[in-house]
Amino acid sequence: MMKLILFLFVVLMFVSIKADQCIDGSAPVNCFVNPCDMEDCGDKKCLSNYCGGCNAFCECEQDNECKSDEFCRIVYGEEVNYCSKYSVKGEACNGFVPDQYRGKCNSEQHICYTPPDAPMDVPGICLSICDSSSDCEKDEYCSELEGICLSMGTCMVEKDCQNSDNIYATIMCVGDLVCTEHMCGRSCNGGMDMPL
Repeated sequence: MMKLILFLFVVLMFVSIKADQCIDGSAPVNCFVNPCDMEDCGDKKCLSNYCGGCNAFCECEQDNECKSDEFCRIVYGEEVNYCSKYSVKGEACNGFVPDQYRGKCNSEQHICYTPPDAPMDVPGICLSICDSSSDCEKDEYCSELEGICLSMGTCMVEKDCQNSDNIYATIMCVGDLVCTEHMCGRSCNGGMDMPL
C-alpha cells in the first residue's frame, strides 16, 4: 500500500510540473523567496509568476491603480487583471501574442510603432515620441512625418532621408535619396545603391 501511495505522489508531482510549464514551453525558474513576499500590493491580491524570472503582479482594475511604470492587464490563465511593467524603448508591443507576453508602451513617452508594410497582427516596437531631434538620443533623429525617434540612416518614408538631422553615409552620384527596406540610400541611374 505504501508503494502505491508513493507511486501516486510521484505521478501527481510529475503532472503538476508539466502543468506549471510556461506558455513559451520553458520551465519556471526557482526563486529563494516567493516574489509576493517582496512586493507590497496593499489590500490587493498578489500573483507570483516564475516564468522568465521571479515576478510578482498586484491585482488591479484600471491603469491608475498601478505604479507609474506599469499598466493593468489580464495575465494569461488568470481571471483577474494585474499590474505589469510597460515595455521600454526597443521592446515588442501589441500584436497577436498571448496576453501574458503582449507588451504595452507608456503612452506618455513611447508609441507602439508597426510599419505600414508589416503583415497584420505582427507585434510593433516601442519608440520614443519626439517633436524635434533634440528629444532623441544622440545617434537618432526625429522623423517629422511620424513624430518618432529613429536611428541615423533609417527611414519610414522617403522624406526621412531628406531630413537634415538624419546623418548617414551615401554614395556620391546624381540621383534621388530613397527609402528602401527602411534604410536611406541614393538611386543612381535608376539603380539602388545603399549607404557605405
